[in-house]
Amino acid sequence: MARRALPKTLSPQQQDEADRIFQSLKLAAESDLRDLASQLATTTDETIFGPNEFLLRDIVHRVAAKALESALEGRKKGATTVPA
Repeated sequence: MARRALPKTLSPQQQDEADRIFQSLKLAAESDLRDLASQLATTTDETIFGPNEFLLRDIVHRVAAKALESALEGRKKGATTVPA
């Protein structure tokens, strides 16, 4: 899967949306980031990889899921108003 570079500049509307998402994500992910920091603080050079690596990835995936939720929470719903 190819990775895309982040945009260098955002329009004013995009910057407002990025700020909204950032504020929401900071609150939502704080406990996960504390878990990540605690896990890293208690990890030695000998145990940083292996099972610990997968634990760290799980925490980061939780943060990514919360980022997606934060991005979606402020958007308009696209559901139809008439029955199918």
